Amino acid sequence: ASLDEVPVTESRHVLDEDGGTRAEPYDYIHLNAVSLDGDDGFLVSARNTSTVYRLDRESASVDWRLGGHSSDFEIDGDAEFAWQHDAHRRADGTITLFDNQSEDDAGWSRGLRLAVDEDAMTASLVTQYTPEQDRLSATQGNLQELAGGNVVVGWGSRPFYSEFDRDGTLLYEATFTAGTSYRAYVLPWSASPATPPDAQLVEDGRSASVFASWNGATEVASWLLVTGPDEASAVEIARAPRERFETEIPIPAGATLGAYVGVRAMDAAGEVIGGGAAQIAAPEPSS
Repeated sequence: ASLDEVPVTESRHVLDEDGGTRAEPYDYIHLNAVSLDGDDGFLVSARNTSTVYRLDRESASVDWRLGGHSSDFEIDGDAEFAWQHDAHRRADGTITLFDNQSEDDAGWSRGLRLAVDEDAMTASLVTQYTPEQDRLSATQGNLQELAGGNVVVGWGSRPFYSEFDRDGTLLYEATFTAGTSYRAYVLPWSASPATPPDAQLVEDGRSASVFASWNGATEVASWLLVTGPDEASAVEIARAPRERFETEIPIPAGATLGAYVGVRAMDAAGEVIGGGAAQIAAPEPSS
């Protein structure tokens, strides 16, 4: 039990008047993350003590405390954190975490990378990852380190996730408009939708193009434009590399379109992975 190693006096969580009962027990520590720290230990994040504990893997005893009322480290002012989530030791020896600061005076949350000197027992700020506008996340949150050194911050109770370079520069930010996400991750993903690609034939009297897209497909590298008397006998008349969501494939001058006009999606190896017929664009309404 946590009380064997961490006394209630380390808690920063105020005991509610109705709390501390069997029905409503007092959550003095609120453990929210455990991660490996080398071969012999774990890092344990405790939200309600604002502390990251290093535990011995065999005995489960506390080796040291980082943060909180009883910190074993002297922490620089700009590296102090509170009500944190998702503590991890990284390959370079730094420790990353999501610093909620949700019940303190900071007024904003952030991702943190800390340098921890276990000989001098000091901790200092390496990088902080912050959005363009201050954002306070009362609960949840995480920091994911990507293979190239960038990091992804999930903002917990706020419906955002952000990617930063290792130096803390914001690269992009996205929102899912509502709700919460305990943690947000960027992971490899591939998909070939069950529905066929969409294609639209657009003619303006002087030129013609087919616009091709395949919502949800991740493996499209290029498009073929084919035509013929029917789908089975259609032949290629043009191709174009995939560009963003929708790719324009100009119809070559002098090309004759058959009864069937369609597109075929190809992957990076040149294999056809999907196809569909082109629809004729509806005429623009007259003014």
